[in-house]
Amino acid sequence: MKKKTIAIIVVCVACILLAIPVGYKILIRGSIQVESKTDYTADEIVYFLQKDPQWGNDNLGGSSYTMASSGCLTTCIAVELQMQDIAVPDIQKTTNSDNEKTITPGILNGYFSEQAVYDAEGNIQWDALEQALDIEVVRRQASELDSDELDALLSEGIYPIVLVRLNGWGHFHFVLITGSRDGEFLCMDPLNAKQDEVTLSRYGNRIYALRHLSE
Repeated sequence: MKKKTIAIIVVCVACILLAIPVGYKILIRGSIQVESKTDYTADEIVYFLQKDPQWGNDNLGGSSYTMASSGCLTTCIAVELQMQDIAVPDIQKTTNSDNEKTITPGILNGYFSEQAVYDAEGNIQWDALEQALDIEVVRRQASELDSDELDALLSEGIYPIVLVRLNGWGHFHFVLITGSRDGEFLCMDPLNAKQDEVTLSRYGNRIYALRHLSE
């Protein structure tokens, strides 16, 4: 191999090695790394999957996006409603299901669609959601959180929804914090087909934003 070719290869490898940490810093920009300082176990954990065939093909409002592809946030909200025992009487009226006690992601998505909670791209509009559910939603960016906030919410029986990156560096995704153990937070992931808790370390123990329902 010619010396010139070797030199070019060395330069390329050096550039790649330098680019990796820079790229990682860009990916995690706006996030914070979190760890739990106490153990918390929920009385009962609710599991729903955004890809459940009962609602996976349902569109988010009038958008082209479906629950299966983009319904992680709606799924987490359905779980939080149930785990925090929050009733939404208007949903029962809309679905004509007076005996329906469980607000599934499918039912919630249908209600959100009828109430124009989604924009044209299937994104939840928080003001519209608060009006539709008659409830306050606390919205915080990671930079606004302190180190004990997640523990404090769990101690109050509040299960926050957090924005993470799949595998710590992939696409953005919403999961629900359900508890903590041995310094790690536990999550209900709408993409986890096994329907059991996963640790936040699956997403690098980093969160980018937090949402939770407040009665």
